[in-house]
Amino acid sequence: MPWPDADAWRAARRRPLFDANRLAPVQAAPEALLPHRGPMLLVRSLLGAAPSEGRIAGAFVVAPDEAAFDGHFPGQPVFPGVLLVEMIGQHALCLVRLAATGATPPDVRLVRIHDAVFLRPVVPGDHLTVLAEQVDDGGMGFVALGQVLVDGEVAAVAAVEAFVEEGP
Repeated sequence: MPWPDADAWRAARRRPLFDANRLAPVQAAPEALLPHRGPMLLVRSLLGAAPSEGRIAGAFVVAPDEAAFDGHFPGQPVFPGVLLVEMIGQHALCLVRLAATGATPPDVRLVRIHDAVFLRPVVPGDHLTVLAEQVDDGGMGFVALGQVLVDGEVAAVAAVEAFVEEGP
């Protein structure tokens, strides 16, 4: 059976994983939690998090001049699905960093996309809500199920896995 289980996967395609408004505010800036910069920093603002519950939410406004639109597709721009998966992964990495208890934050790298589905195009001007929820902690790994929502409607769903290496 593919991961995640079929029921969780079907539900994630139909409705938001959780209510982002019920999360505690996040004081940390995305730049403090991620090494990404420039056009590859796909966490614009964090709406809230509940690290003990394994949940995080962020927001992203798709600007008409995003570098991703250069050539994808001329005259009918669509935000690339691979970047939506990266966006989900970066939010999950922020969650790992927020949940860390040691003095040195863990080194975290995405290592696998278990599954992804794109249910509607994301276009210039869309206001996105990104949800990520930890669904498995396999010791050295971390698996998250995430969504990109446009006006509350699920546009993309992905399950990603990260390798977590604790600092010295």
